[in-house]
Amino acid sequence: MAVATKRDFSISYGLQTDRTGTSTGNTLFVDQVNDRVGVGQGSPSYTLDVSGDINFTGTLYKNGAEHVASRWTLTGSDIYRLSKVGINEQNPGSQLAVKGYITESTDSGTTYWNVVTQQDIGTDANQVPLNQYLGQLAFLDDISPVKISDVAPSSNLVQGKLWWDSTGGRLYVYYNDGTTSNWVDASPFGTTTDLVVDGTLTVRTKAMIGNDSTATNLEIKVTATQADNTNKALTINNNDQTSGLDISYRGEILPKADADVNLGGPSNRWANIYSADLQLSNEGSHNDVDGTWGKYTIQEGEEDLFLINRRSGKKYKFVLQEV
Repeated sequence: MAVATKRDFSISYGLQTDRTGTSTGNTLFVDQVNDRVGVGQGSPSYTLDVSGDINFTGTLYKNGAEHVASRWTLTGSDIYRLSKVGINEQNPGSQLAVKGYITESTDSGTTYWNVVTQQDIGTDANQVPLNQYLGQLAFLDDISPVKISDVAPSSNLVQGKLWWDSTGGRLYVYYNDGTTSNWVDASPFGTTTDLVVDGTLTVRTKAMIGNDSTATNLEIKVTATQADNTNKALTINNNDQTSGLDISYRGEILPKADADVNLGGPSNRWANIYSADLQLSNEGSHNDVDGTWGKYTIQEGEEDLFLINRRSGKKYKFVLQEV
């Protein structure tokens, strides 16, 4: 095909035109008024308007530079994108949001990444933790997202949200009861079977401690500086914390209020009580004989049993009869 000018129009074969030089067919349509060409398009809207598939060999250029039809930018053999990316997620909330699982297939098998602990759970010790390359990473599932960053998330916070501190290497759970909200440390400490809660841990129903449902154990360990500390290490109380008992770091078991709870009961007796001196006092109350109150200490001697009146200072010896 050879086209001379808008006035002098000619084509070697197969082109129908009107007297203005504009073609009248749809296979190849030349609009000389608007300087447009249509292929399979009788009313081209662009300089070249093709209705159908295009096949070409060579390089496509745009403004003198090679045109790459991609939203990614090519640098050498690498690609990058200055925006958020979602995989199976239409509205990514972080630099990379993956809804589903991440696996790495190699010649030796498949590695499943566990980004919560910043480790892979495969067998290759040379694997590199995934978040060293990804920065802040959000894994979306049906429960809650896990945020991996060096600072605690401050937006889109919901109860149960997880945050992995990539600097400190610890896992936190977001707690919010409507009054108090904070990130609770829920990471193993020392060994993978330990759980440390930096704050208050509330168990609403039941806590089982032990390796099965029939063997439960509770152990409270203290440091050397806490060994003589009389502050409470464990407390058991009612909702308003007015009654119950406290266990101090020294191991002292104290009722929350004076003369408030019993040790045993009429039908739930202790088998034996082993003690050193026995301190007795009904201060704040009275006895059923003369209505007074007293304060005594019972101590053992080699041959006798002694009673000391702590109010008057008088000392007595029990009269014992051998049987």
